[in-house]
Amino acid sequence: MLALVLFTRLAAPAVFGDYLIGFACAFVVYAIAVQWLLQAFFARHAPADAARAASAALVAGGALVAVAGAGLALAAATGLLSAAMAAGCIGLVIGLSVFFAMVEIGRTRLLATAVGLASVLRAALVLALGAPVLALTQSAPALLGAVALAHVLAALPVAARLRATLWADGFPRPRRADIAGLARYGWPLVLSLGAAALALNLDRMLIGFFHGPEPVAAYGAVADFIKQSFVLVGEAVAAAYVSAAKAAHGRADAGGTRRALERALVVLSLACVLGAAFFLTLGDTLFALLFAPGYGDAAREVLPLLLAGTVCLVLRAYYFGQVIYFSRTAWADVVSSAAMLAATGLSGLLLVPPWGAAGAALAFAAGQAAGLLVFVLADPGGRLMPRDPRRLVRAIHRQPGVTPR
Repeated sequence: MLALVLFTRLAAPAVFGDYLIGFACAFVVYAIAVQWLLQAFFARHAPADAARAASAALVAGGALVAVAGAGLALAAATGLLSAAMAAGCIGLVIGLSVFFAMVEIGRTRLLATAVGLASVLRAALVLALGAPVLALTQSAPALLGAVALAHVLAALPVAARLRATLWADGFPRPRRADIAGLARYGWPLVLSLGAAALALNLDRMLIGFFHGPEPVAAYGAVADFIKQSFVLVGEAVAAAYVSAAKAAHGRADAGGTRRALERALVVLSLACVLGAAFFLTLGDTLFALLFAPGYGDAAREVLPLLLAGTVCLVLRAYYFGQVIYFSRTAWADVVSSAAMLAATGLSGLLLVPPWGAAGAALAFAAGQAAGLLVFVLADPGGRLMPRDPRRLVRAIHRQPGVTPR
């Protein structure tokens, strides 16, 4: 969030808008090419074959990054991207892949200190490398390259610990069966994660396509600041109450599972209401103080719609979307992602050309509402994910619940 604020003050709006569009493109490519593989690895890993399984994930990930890089190079050759922007996107895809591969493997080995250090380093290095590069070059591709390098360097503490522990006896050659197993488990996630990533970034990409990069700057800065503020709370709730519910579910404790989920929804809903009230009341002043001149004026037009969409996003991702851990199927996640993409894409194509950022904000809100609605309809009556407001409020006072530790 600090990098976001600083970059708006160092970069011209067109440069920062180009950076946000390039980052969005790179993240979508990463989600389609690599993110599914890492989630499949985390779900399938077994301690007995940990070293070989991690090697399989890295080899497969390297091949997929190469394919993604070839695709971006083809986009540059056909004129869809400039050569410099394609190079910046390729670098960022590599950086994201290296960082999250090390983090996911480190999580399976319970390397909490190294993973935590990597996250702190990433934040610090994005600032330390990105700010001077941006000030000196005023180049979006150069900033993408600096952010990519920050991700690679931040992954080094985890890589060093893995080299000393998991791969202390050398890097084992993976088997074809290991890679095939990851592909069989994870291929449906390509559709879900790819559609979700595109839906979350399509609004700013459409603004850039129809109106150029300059209006993307203020819109993207405000949208990302709001999202990050709410996501901090969402991740905390998921890490605490939803994790407690998962543990109770694993013990076949239906009552404990339900109580933990009820508390999770109450806490998350209350946080969303308070957060929305804060931004609606103080958002104009906050953005005028934090961002470069002119950004606050642009925020005023889109703020209510961005808040509505972000609340739907948080409820979908950090509560209702967690149903995949309490059911035997993940089909609702795929349908939700498809609904998000369809609603965002169709409404964006209709609204962004005439209305610009306001149309994009409305498209974002419509997409997130559609994705949330799928999860609600897929669980009639709240059988798996309780959602009775009166019962949830009473649960806070009457039930001991499950206290996360």
